[in-house]
Amino acid sequence: MARSRRRLLDGDAAGLAKLEGALRGEDPDMAPHVAADTLARYREGLRLLTRIIASPGDPRLREAAVYGFVFAQLAPQHLVLLRRIYANPNEAPGVRSQAAEALGSHYSNYRHTWQRRYRRVIDLLVRGLDDPEPEIRFWSIYALAGHKDPRIRPKLQAIAQNDTATVPGMWSLRQEALWALGWGTDVMLRDPRSL
Repeated sequence: MARSRRRLLDGDAAGLAKLEGALRGEDPDMAPHVAADTLARYREGLRLLTRIIASPGDPRLREAAVYGFVFAQLAPQHLVLLRRIYANPNEAPGVRSQAAEALGSHYSNYRHTWQRRYRRVIDLLVRGLDDPEPEIRFWSIYALAGHKDPRIRPKLQAIAQNDTATVPGMWSLRQEALWALGWGTDVMLRDPRSL
């Protein structure tokens, strides 16, 4: 889930402007999510993504910008921004879901599980398992896969038994919960759709 730490690059203005245009959907050859992932490798690109995410606007643009945070090298203030977005029930479900994926990515191999910031993120994601939006529940399950908090397993088991909702373009929450429950075992290697 997590990418190794890399130094942020300095980009040229023309290249960053082209990536920003692709992020805004102006380049038919590059998907906005790909542009966001590329922008997140550059200092100025990460600043641009942060501005877009923190401001109100088109939820599709903000969702693509949050995608850039999934594998980026983030500072603590970026993680606080992701937590705030995810916790906001008035935020668009797609933006919140993408924030859940990013939080899961950044905290998947976190060694300092005793720290308050880690516990806050896990508390937030566990609450997301009860969200009325299936998309939020789905990505909360994904984000919690592999974490050892004792509250997670019983909630995932309940979802695996009772939640048949699906997410467009994905699979059922039941299948995702079964996949997460099998994290670290041979079940993990299977496609969740086969569960």
